[in-house]
Amino acid sequence: MTLAWLLLGLVPSLEGHQSDLASLVAELGAPRYADRQRATEVLLSRGADVKPLLEAARESRDPEVRHRAEWLLDTIDCMTLVKPSPIQLDEGERPLALVLAQLGEQSGCELTIEPNRGPISTLARRPVRLAASATTTFWGALDQVRAAVGQPLTLEDRVVRRDGTALVNVVMERGRTLAVAHDGPVRAEAGEFILHREKGRMSLPIRLRAEPRLRLRVTALPRDLVALDEFGHSLVGPQDPLRDPTESGFSESDQNGGVGLMFPLLRPDGMGKTLKRLRLSVPVALAARKTEPTTVIPFADLDNKPIVVGDLTLMGRRQASFAGTGQSLILGVRGNLDPSPDLSDDQLDIVDAHGRSMVSSTSMTMWGGGMGGMGGMGRNRLGRNAISRMYQCASEEEAGTAVLRHYELRQTGTVLHLEFRDVTLPD
Repeated sequence: MTLAWLLLGLVPSLEGHQSDLASLVAELGAPRYADRQRATEVLLSRGADVKPLLEAARESRDPEVRHRAEWLLDTIDCMTLVKPSPIQLDEGERPLALVLAQLGEQSGCELTIEPNRGPISTLARRPVRLAASATTTFWGALDQVRAAVGQPLTLEDRVVRRDGTALVNVVMERGRTLAVAHDGPVRAEAGEFILHREKGRMSLPIRLRAEPRLRLRVTALPRDLVALDEFGHSLVGPQDPLRDPTESGFSESDQNGGVGLMFPLLRPDGMGKTLKRLRLSVPVALAARKTEPTTVIPFADLDNKPIVVGDLTLMGRRQASFAGTGQSLILGVRGNLDPSPDLSDDQLDIVDAHGRSMVSSTSMTMWGGGMGGMGGMGRNRLGRNAISRMYQCASEEEAGTAVLRHYELRQTGTVLHLEFRDVTLPD
């Protein structure tokens, strides 16, 4: 049988598949609750494949269909947050910059090597040959590129977010990583041990970093810590008494690209030479912003008066630029609920009259009062722990026509289960 006849034979099957899915979407409004639930569960199991049909179902006249389609779309989107990006790197030889661009495109970010950064800028033009491989993850692909280049490439701490896309520079790794663990889209790197003056004590720093397309927030202190040397001795040290593991207010977010955690360990006499097993569980939230803005406000409306937008309180101010030309826009942000305000660079854009996003040049926390160019705004209006961002405008006209756009975040909670093996202990 020829290929053409084989393809023709598949058409009824494909059409039947789409017809079955459409029938399931219609069943979301079935008279019987059991039928509605069955259709919801089956559609959820199909994941992203049914999103176009569900998008159309949001316009249904049946409120039950609309409600369930909306819930399914949000749930399917949240499910993608805890899955690593599937990456397929082409084999063959190409400049490193092109390889990184391909990796970024498949994972929803932009990876670049900044020019004039010394030896790594020269690497951007170097041909890289990758071997054929099966589909891998974002972090797995980056490790393949590191191995092909023969250099410890890593992502710069600072991540710029513009129009919903993360822009990250690739740089040379500083320091030494002792071990790596992964769970879904999150990479955990164990750094070098820190020895304390107090006898028998040491700490192990571990840094968590999500794929750049995501924001990561540690929502509670790590738990279920297991640390054993080759003799089976437990090296788990006492937890920090200043941080109660049950406290509900604990939250650390990746404002600078990652979250650093410190684990106290014991260093007893007779300790082995290898940490054979280190296991821990870390409750986290992963977030990514939705596509369309929920609120659009002229920046002038924020001038020295607080406005609540979603789960944030915002206030703006215009002032003369430090450089003496143009103006600066100062935006103060305080979080009222989760997510915390240091995730707000994903939630907020300030654009000019042509719809082009401005990039904030500074970001700082106001601890209990005004800071930077904010004057008394933090103390009197936004209170403690607000964040200040500054945007530079070329002219007063540009500042006067600036518009703030607010986006909601898709956010889901999960628990990372991380395990490191065979980490060399300090002498």
